[in-house]
Amino acid sequence: MRPKDSTVNMHLAPELMDTLWALDAYWRDAVGYELIVTSGRDGEHKLYSLHYVGCACDIRTWTSANSKRQISGTRRETILRMARLIAGDEFDVVNEGHHFHIEWQPSHLPENCNGSV
Repeated sequence: MRPKDSTVNMHLAPELMDTLWALDAYWRDAVGYELIVTSGRDGEHKLYSLHYVGCACDIRTWTSANSKRQISGTRRETILRMARLIAGDEFDVVNEGHHFHIEWQPSHLPENCNGSV
């Protein structure tokens, strides 16, 4: 797993990092390259986004690490379904069309992930 470049703030909740490492192992086999985080605490997101408190990130869903072509169709659906299984119930994995958004949503958010900025 790696950030797409030095602009990505990877100071994320340990629970999210653990899940990203688990997804990385699957990603390498299923997609063919290491998991690439395109946004962590950085970037512009909705007000009160969990990105800002380190409990959400976005990951690349290209056909290869540098192709700029999105995985599509049945293959994308299968990868999304497996990512959700690996992440587990405390995470939302959302297909945003040009990336997957992953956010830690435990039943009780710790103080550092309460959605406030």
